[in-house]
Amino acid sequence: MRGIICMLKLNHQPEPDVSTSSASRPKQPIFTRNFILASLNNFFTAASITLLLATLPIYVVQIGGRQSEVGLVMGAFSIAALLVRPFSGMAIDVWGRKRFMVLGGIGMALSPFLYIITASPLPLIGVRLLQGMAFSITSTAVTALVADISPPLRRGEAVGYFGMSNNLSMAAGPALGVLIMASAGFTNLFIVTAGIGLTSLVFSLLVHEPQRSPGARPARRSPLIERTALFPTLVFYFFALVVGAVVTFLPLFAVQRGLGNPGLFFTVQAVVLIVARNWTGQLSDRVGRGAVAVPGLLLGTISIVLLSQASSPPMFLGAAVLYALAFAAVQPSLMALVIDRVKPDVRGTAMGTYMLAMDAGVGSGALLWGLVSDAWGYPRMYMVVSLMPLIGMGLFLWVSRRARKRGVGEVTHTSP
Repeated sequence: MRGIICMLKLNHQPEPDVSTSSASRPKQPIFTRNFILASLNNFFTAASITLLLATLPIYVVQIGGRQSEVGLVMGAFSIAALLVRPFSGMAIDVWGRKRFMVLGGIGMALSPFLYIITASPLPLIGVRLLQGMAFSITSTAVTALVADISPPLRRGEAVGYFGMSNNLSMAAGPALGVLIMASAGFTNLFIVTAGIGLTSLVFSLLVHEPQRSPGARPARRSPLIERTALFPTLVFYFFALVVGAVVTFLPLFAVQRGLGNPGLFFTVQAVVLIVARNWTGQLSDRVGRGAVAVPGLLLGTISIVLLSQASSPPMFLGAAVLYALAFAAVQPSLMALVIDRVKPDVRGTAMGTYMLAMDAGVGSGALLWGLVSDAWGYPRMYMVVSLMPLIGMGLFLWVSRRARKRGVGEVTHTSP
């Protein structure tokens, strides 16, 4: 046990300024003007997506789509994000954060209008691809900006606060989308979605990107994938496979089991995330990234095991609480670890690399777990899903142990 604790502490923490003691150094602020504007941009960007989560499948069916075409339309978004993310990360490092926030924001504002003029599923797939590319560009750019402006000694805390913008959009977006659809129809829903995308564009225009020295800019032929970010990215991929199983199949599982409104699972998840992300981020700053991420991965396994056995609404929502706590521990800790490990001039590429884990995990998870559920049913599928965080945890501990034995900073390498 003592050895495991030592390995987990290998990941702690951003290098302090040795010229000044932590006691005499003033606490660096997180909530600067830029940080608030970036968080608002991210909130409205995410809201323009979550508003359509529960309504777009209904729209596909309404215009004559089959169930398989519903999957194609919804999956096109992740496919586009997965393909574009590496290129956008590299470009953001070369040409700057703000201009790509603006470029992606234009796409987020315009693409909902194209939904209005689509009359069949095939062109809808094209619109969804466009929206996925726009989201990939703007979300990678704003995350890289937040990585730049977060205080090195409070990165985990800053990442936790920034992530709340996603959680707030998830808490309100799906329910609001259904309400607008039911009361005003799809055309008005798409107009509201475009207005929200336009709002995110306005906030991107107000952001002031910190000036980077010419020497801090990478070569124009920088790699598409940042190698030093691969270790946390691969660990997070195994957790993202769980996310894919939850967002794709949980509503069907809940209906099959008679567990009540499946939307309550996501509401509870979002509320718990909003509360928990702050203190998990601060905790990773104090005790180390691994000391928070590894227990979070274990908790992720426990939450999915409980979900697989849920036979009543209290068990169902209890699983939502544990799942949210796991996500609050794993995602910001590993993201902060990526920022710790990479140099400032490749943070855009690094954030693009890290965010690939979610794109790939949700996309491949939807396909993989669909095959498993067809063969074994949802309860057994979720039991298999519960093994994924354990694989990620094992990988984390193995790499940490190797780094400790070699006495080198593969895991502990940090960048101010």
